[in-house]
Amino acid sequence: MRGWRIAGVLAVLGLGCQATGAGGPEAPAIQSAEAVAVDPTAEPAEVTPHEVTGIGIRPASHSDGFAIGQLFPGGPAAEAGLRAGDVIVAVDGEPTARWTLDRVARRLRSTAGTKVSLVVVRGADRFEVQLLRRVVAVPPLH
Repeated sequence: MRGWRIAGVLAVLGLGCQATGAGGPEAPAIQSAEAVAVDPTAEPAEVTPHEVTGIGIRPASHSDGFAIGQLFPGGPAAEAGLRAGDVIVAVDGEPTARWTLDRVARRLRSTAGTKVSLVVVRGADRFEVQLLRRVVAVPPLH
């Protein structure tokens, strides 16, 4: 029975398979997989950055809004002096305390040349900054 359940899962995932030994402990045999030689001493391929149109940050969750988790070098946020750890409590006048990271990303990314206003909290300081969105290179995750 176990082999048939695994076969069903693999079929749902789009992998061709055939269960062997129905009711037995054998695992299903994958029919469509090709053998690939892997060199365990090879260096991993370097991931190249891609580009997005926005302010050049990777946001992180925070109870008061969202924090800047990472600044992208040369992006509008970095050039404006924002720092990793700054908390953004409003975007274009809207409080961000209950926003999801997906909503944050959608609001910060837009057409190149458009403005976005942020209210930022850094320690005891609170200030507003206006940024001009543009195409920025996104570095790989560390």
